[in-house]
Amino acid sequence: MLRFLSGTSQRANFLFLVSLCFFLNGCVKHENLVRLQNADSQVLTAVCAPYTIHSNDYVVIDVKSLDPNSSYFYNIKSEQESDPYNESSLALNSYCVNAAGQINLPKIGFVNAKGLTVVELEKAVTDSLQKYFTLVFVKAKVVNMKFTVGGEVKQPGSKVMVRDFYTLSEALAMSGEVSDVADLSQVRVTREENGVYTSRTLDLRKSECVTDPFYIIRANDEIYVQPTRMKALEANLSPVRTALLFLTTTFAIIRLF
Repeated sequence: MLRFLSGTSQRANFLFLVSLCFFLNGCVKHENLVRLQNADSQVLTAVCAPYTIHSNDYVVIDVKSLDPNSSYFYNIKSEQESDPYNESSLALNSYCVNAAGQINLPKIGFVNAKGLTVVELEKAVTDSLQKYFTLVFVKAKVVNMKFTVGGEVKQPGSKVMVRDFYTLSEALAMSGEVSDVADLSQVRVTREENGVYTSRTLDLRKSECVTDPFYIIRANDEIYVQPTRMKALEANLSPVRTALLFLTTTFAIIRLF
């Protein structure tokens, strides 16, 4: 009887130790979960240059003047599509910047847009309309600005930008935040400039990352959050856990009978 109890105790201890190993394997250090550590003791700065217009961008032009009937036809508006940010309605509700970097406006013809900021384009269109209107007000907006987030985030996909830029932390928040197995030290941002793609890996645990130009997310940037090694280990251990659960259940049933 004592031998049986001793054997049962050893089996229980063995199962407890195995379970403890699995539990400890799933633990993550606190410092690996905290962003921008020691940020309070540093001056954090980042350069935020305004967005410049590119070929194939879609621009909404809104013209207002003392003669609304004359200025109204500059304002493209589809009767069927009310959301200018809807990808299917961009061509109907906006002006597309052609390969030469121009937009084609009624009466005044082609206006150079490529390389200009939105404010500079507004001034260029206003100057071109001065000959037709005594007083005119022009507002422009690029409506196809997006960035893409993938990897270990809860809501991956393309995100519409209503501003020229976001911080990387804001971009991740718009994606539902990172998952439980995201590696904050391995967040890669890919950017295209003049046909050249550049990637930078940022460590969001370190406050110094906010001074990196790639911490400021711009239109067409791609963000990828890599998984921790624990995720790969979890995948490899899944069959082992299943087998262990089966053996534990079987042992418990045998002991009942």
